[in-house]
Amino acid sequence: MKKIWIVYLLLFACFALYVLDYRSQTRLNDQWNSGGLQGSIDEKYVMVTFQRGIDYWKSGLKGFEDAAQALNVSVEYRGSTQRDIHEQITVLEQAIAKKPAGIAISAIHPTELTATINKAVDAGIPVVLFDSDAPGSRAFSFLGTNNYSAGVEAARKMAELTGGRGEVAIVTV
Repeated sequence: MKKIWIVYLLLFACFALYVLDYRSQTRLNDQWNSGGLQGSIDEKYVMVTFQRGIDYWKSGLKGFEDAAQALNVSVEYRGSTQRDIHEQITVLEQAIAKKPAGIAISAIHPTELTATINKAVDAGIPVVLFDSDAPGSRAFSFLGTNNYSAGVEAARKMAELTGGRGEVAIVTV
């Protein structure tokens, strides 16, 4: 009899947690849909990449701009023209000097950019990393692909497509 009451208690606790989670999600959705998660047009967020303007960044930039429109904030796209760490540091320093509301950056080099990213955080500018991480920095978060897992999946698919025989070339930067 005791075991049945424990099961009932656990089921009730799970149900209560489900209801609380559902209510918090509903509240977040209501805030988003009612404009509760809105900024003001004078809030500027900066996206910083390397090799600015190449096709690789276009869909990410489009998403950045669409989110800005939905949130009623403004955005600016900046980036080095070359695959050059020193130029990207200069671009990031220029962005920090403008004191934006936030910076999203794809780090060309994980350790070389750490000090400059930390400088932005120390200045009170939230920094998030995307596509390429700088794990030693104090950036708030990183969103990107696990490249090791992607490589494993690519190797499996290549083995499947070639029947496990033949030669495969890998082209990378």
